[in-house]
Amino acid sequence: MNTSDIDRYEATKKRNVNILIAQFMGMTIQGNPTLLLRVDDNWRDEIVPVSALDYDTDWNSLMGVVDEIESTLDADGYRYIVEISNTLCIIWSDGDCVTSQMRGHEGLTKIDAVYAAVVEFIKAEKA
Repeated sequence: MNTSDIDRYEATKKRNVNILIAQFMGMTIQGNPTLLLRVDDNWRDEIVPVSALDYDTDWNSLMGVVDEIESTLDADGYRYIVEISNTLCIIWSDGDCVTSQMRGHEGLTKIDAVYAAVVEFIKAEKA
């Protein structure tokens, strides 16, 4: 694989993960796989292009996902807690660590660590 192939692979992987997060946030894929449907705050349908999903780069978008996780109940009825510190992101439920990502591991930045923990959590919830 050359560099452009690797870049395309990574972009496709990131796109698919952002779609996974968008679905967790209640968006649905439309007939066109590059568009998602979201109901806005006024209960109107809004079409969102997949290319506009920025959970991996925008703190505001990512914090919306953190809020959604913290409003989710586990199987025992406990709310999840997302702890973000200078060096790591941990998602807890009733005192048990559900997932964690450490900043600095494999060059992760703080937003990368939160994004990775959120993705791990969503994948585990889907399983």
